[in-house]
Amino acid sequence: MLAVSDEDNGTYKGTVSSVIVYTQLGTGHVFVETEPLTGVDFQTTARYAVEVAAERTQINKNQRDFEFVVKVPQGVTEVDGPSAGLPMAIAAYSALTKQKTNSSVYGTGAIDGNGTVSSVSGIYLKAQAAVRAGARVIIVPSGQTIVSTTSPLATNVVGGVNLQAQLQKEGYNVTVIGVKRIDDALPYYFS
Repeated sequence: MLAVSDEDNGTYKGTVSSVIVYTQLGTGHVFVETEPLTGVDFQTTARYAVEVAAERTQINKNQRDFEFVVKVPQGVTEVDGPSAGLPMAIAAYSALTKQKTNSSVYGTGAIDGNGTVSSVSGIYLKAQAAVRAGARVIIVPSGQTIVSTTSPLATNVVGGVNLQAQLQKEGYNVTVIGVKRIDDALPYYFS
């Protein structure tokens, strides 16, 4: 998962967190384990992630329980928002299919119950964190391959820079892919 943390001096920094999903026979419960505690948006996102993954795998989500275990870097004070939707859905899909994800693919994006990936803030900061952690491919919402380097939390950018070109200019060999739906992202994560 890619996120943005608020630094003490009023600046922001991209961070990388991990999410592991366990699933077992059950009755459709979705549990989230993290420290610090999560907010309501994050819990809603976990439910959407399960719904989307179960639909793609044709598994009845009401016959399984899901546990999301989230590990965040030290200093992160809250875990909330929808931007982990895509990676959470990928992790749930991985748990259901028992397929390992490609460890060099990182992503961000909100997800709804239909599998549509939508825009989130902090794409440039998240991408910088991803490449520092070893990303070779970064998946972002389709309209967010153009970013602002001066207003890194902006979601709609006019006159920004191409994210892949900017990261390559900074010395990173990475491919940035914009997706509209989880279905567009699945081949990258499971290649």
